[in-house]
Amino acid sequence: MRYIKDFFEISSQYDAFLLDLWGVIHDGEQLYPMVSGVLERLYQEQKKVIFLSNAPRRAENVARVLQQLGIKTQYYHSIVTSGEAAYNYVQKKFNVQNSYYFLGPEKDAPWCDVGLLDELKIPHSPLEKADFILNVGFENDFQPLEELLPRLQAAIQLKIPMICANPDIEVVKQNGTRIFCAGLIAKEYEKMGGEVEYFGKPYAKIYQLALKQLKEINPQKILAVGDSLETDIAGAGKAGLDCALITGGILKNALHGADNTPDMQKLSAQINDIAPNYVLAALGQN
Repeated sequence: MRYIKDFFEISSQYDAFLLDLWGVIHDGEQLYPMVSGVLERLYQEQKKVIFLSNAPRRAENVARVLQQLGIKTQYYHSIVTSGEAAYNYVQKKFNVQNSYYFLGPEKDAPWCDVGLLDELKIPHSPLEKADFILNVGFENDFQPLEELLPRLQAAIQLKIPMICANPDIEVVKQNGTRIFCAGLIAKEYEKMGGEVEYFGKPYAKIYQLALKQLKEINPQKILAVGDSLETDIAGAGKAGLDCALITGGILKNALHGADNTPDMQKLSAQINDIAPNYVLAALGQN
């Protein structure tokens, strides 16, 4: 585990990069400083970039958000999302004769014509009629988990399986605001005895989707970059890839001091299994 100050200290060793989005490129509302310059340079150096995200949305929807944030499409080869992986699974297992209960924010709801499964024409339904729960997150950013427990308990009694389209427990905005994600709901559902199928990092299927697009590149020449030990680093390690941890995302409050650099001793204490090859405060440097 080596601390580096500049991403370009190591980038020449790799031909392709799997870059996390939230916590590395943006915080859901704005880009992190200097990341556009990093992506432009990687493009100029003819490196392949795949954005590998636990966003519970189709890749095309994520692409629209990136465009709005100012990320040029030529800067990346493709986008692979947990939502896309979940979509593929549902497409193979269910059909229009089935129905699902939607759990998530209004902005992703099927009745707003932006739902993850809209293209499949599978209807959404009340909980008691659903064949599965599609969990894309909390209904609003600050909804307490306790508010959902009666519904989760009802689903347990009905033996309804849950599809979790975002295994993240939480994400953090640049201003320090912490937002809980679908993964927290799914873990609670499992504790209560429910059945959960996860899609996204750190699970293997999303890495298989991404690496399929990099067949011509030696896996030893692919670097995964993310801000979560539990998802980005664990997933990359299990996939046999080198990985770099960005500490300025979800870990910033826990690790960064006044000089805005990570405390490596504190970081070491947080690592249970897979350690990153590299550690850096941010993808782009001020």
